[in-house]
Amino acid sequence: MNVSNKFWFTLVGLAGLALAAAGTAHARSAETTDLVKLPIMQSSDFDFIVTVYGEVLKEAGYRVEYVNADYSASFIGVKLGDLHITMGWDTTPEVTADLMASGKALNVGSSGVAIEEGWWYPSYLVDSCPGLPDWQALKQPACIEALSTAETAPLGRFVGVPSGWVANTEERIEAFQLEIENVSSGSPVTMAATIQGAIQRHEPVIGWGYLPHWLMAQNDGAFVAFPPYEAACIDDPSWGMTDLPYDCGFSQGYVWKYINKEFAERAPFALRILYLLHIDETAVGGGMSRVDND
Repeated sequence: MNVSNKFWFTLVGLAGLALAAAGTAHARSAETTDLVKLPIMQSSDFDFIVTVYGEVLKEAGYRVEYVNADYSASFIGVKLGDLHITMGWDTTPEVTADLMASGKALNVGSSGVAIEEGWWYPSYLVDSCPGLPDWQALKQPACIEALSTAETAPLGRFVGVPSGWVANTEERIEAFQLEIENVSSGSPVTMAATIQGAIQRHEPVIGWGYLPHWLMAQNDGAFVAFPPYEAACIDDPSWGMTDLPYDCGFSQGYVWKYINKEFAERAPFALRILYLLHIDETAVGGGMSRVDND
């Protein structure tokens, strides 16, 4: 991490973490001198929550190492014991369910962070795609033409997530038979900058959006309304290529805390601190803005 401890402790304060855990930390000592390995995925929402936990662990006497890992890899790392905790979004049930099915991890409850994510667009896109937020507005030729770029024409452009994220964008494009090309972003910062740049130029744009995030909070926009989630999606590799296509992704929920079971058994105080970790989405959004913009 190339961020000063002072800066991250400021974010810990911003988060309003109920530091009963940190208060108790001064009366206890860490049970292990082994490195506690925590994932950092270069996405400021995930990294903010993990770093709040990591800095409190340091206050409690633990040795902490932040390890670069993408979202999907963090679950594999916790399963194998190479990483000790991760955060799981309700919107990615397949990876969280796989981790719990392994028997190698514990779900320690909600972080307190409420989330919403999906296909996001600035409100003025309705001028080019009348009928939004209904997904069928994206079937209109004039809408696709407005969203197309020199790189994607005649297809419209979708500003997609970085590799390693679970968004199922291409599967959704196929299931709903949309004339749209998913253009992956190199990083979360690049993804936000691409959308923000289009907004500043008042250009038609649609891409992956999520709350909490400063970009979606600071700009008037909405999420595309796809048909309701169906549980069959998880078990159906064809992704709903039936007479009536359906949405194979949750759009709302919470961020949950997961810990490697063996680590939890040998470091029950660290487990207790994780259990007590509670942050709200407003604090995370504020932390993200400071990391990304300041």
